[in-house]
Amino acid sequence: MLSLRRTLAVRFSVTLFVALILIAVWAVLAGRALLLRDLDAAGVGHLASAAATRTVTRDVLWLMGTTVALATVATMFGAGWLARRATRPVAEIAEQARAVTPGVTGQRITAHADVAEFHDLVQVLNAMLARLDRGIDSQRRLVADAGHDLKTPLTAMRGQLEVALRGRRRAEEYQAVLTSVLDEVDHLTALSDSLLVLARLDANDLRPHPESIDAATLLDRVARRWTDRLGTRTIRVVVPPEGVPFRGDERLLGLALDQLFDNIRHHTPEGTSVTASAAHIGNETVLAVTDDGPGQAEETLPLLFDRFFRSDPSRSRGEHAGAGLGLTLVQAVAAAHGGGARAGLGERGGFRIALHLPHAL
Repeated sequence: MLSLRRTLAVRFSVTLFVALILIAVWAVLAGRALLLRDLDAAGVGHLASAAATRTVTRDVLWLMGTTVALATVATMFGAGWLARRATRPVAEIAEQARAVTPGVTGQRITAHADVAEFHDLVQVLNAMLARLDRGIDSQRRLVADAGHDLKTPLTAMRGQLEVALRGRRRAEEYQAVLTSVLDEVDHLTALSDSLLVLARLDANDLRPHPESIDAATLLDRVARRWTDRLGTRTIRVVVPPEGVPFRGDERLLGLALDQLFDNIRHHTPEGTSVTASAAHIGNETVLAVTDDGPGQAEETLPLLFDRFFRSDPSRSRGEHAGAGLGLTLVQAVAAAHGGGARAGLGERGGFRIALHLPHAL
C-alpha cells in the first residue's frame, strides 16, 4: 500500500535534487566562462589558463556536489517531517472514525473539524453517520411497529378462537368468528406484503412486470374486495365510458390500492363515501381514491409519504392504525412505474391520493 507521507517526501526531495543539479551545472558552466574571460583579459597563456580552469572547475564541482548531497539529505528529513505533520490530522480523523460503535447513534467526528483543509472531509463523514443514524432509527421503528402491528391481530384472533372453543356455538356465531379472523388474516397478509415490498425497495430490487391492464377491471376487483371490510362506507368506481387501458404491474398496483382503502378504514368514520376513479390526463394514467371523511391537515400533506409518518392519532379509528408504512409503499409502487403519488384535499373536504403513472413502461 502506498504511503502518502512517503510519496510526498520522496517527490519533494527528487524535485529539489533536480533543481540543485541544474543550478550546479549552470553555476559550473557560467563560472568556467567567466574564469576564461578573466584569464584572457589578464594575458595568461592558453596552457596555464586551461590548467587553472580545470583546477577551479574541479573545486567548484566538488563544492557543488557536496552542497547538493547535503541539501538533498536535509530536504528528505525536512520533507518527511512536514509530510508527517500534514497527514497527522487524517490519521486522527480515521482513528475517530474507527472508534464509532456499531448500533450507537449520535456519534460524530470532531477532530480538525475547524481546519479549512479538512472541514469538507469531516462534514462528509458526519453526514454519512447522520444517514446511518436515520437508517438505524428506521430499522428500530420498523421492528417495533411491525411487531406491535403483528401482535394486535394475532392477539385478537387468539381471543376470538378461545371464546369460540369454550362451548358449543350456533353456526352463525362460528361464522362471525371466522369472518373476524379472516379480516385479521387479511390485515396480516397486507402487512407482510408491505414489508416485502419495502425490503425490495431498500435493496433497489422493486422492478414492476408490466402488462396490459384495464383500469375499470382493476378498480372493480379491489372495490369488491373491500366492500365488506369497510362496513357502512360506500365505494363508487368512476371510469370514462371508453375505458382507461394502460400498462403496469397489476399485483403491485393492487397492493398499493389496498393500502389506500386500508388507510380509509383506519382514518374515516362509518358512512364515509369513497370514490375510486381512473382517467387519462395528458401522457399519464391517474388512479385516484377520494373520500369525504375528515381529511388531513394541510401542513401534513408533504409528510404523508415519509416512512413511519403518522398523522394525529385522534384521526385513527381502526383497532390498529398501522406502522406508518402504507403510503410509503404507495409512493414506492408509483415510483417503480416511473411516476409518483400525490396527496391532496378532496373537493368535498375529504382526502384524495392519486397515482400518476406514465402510459408507456
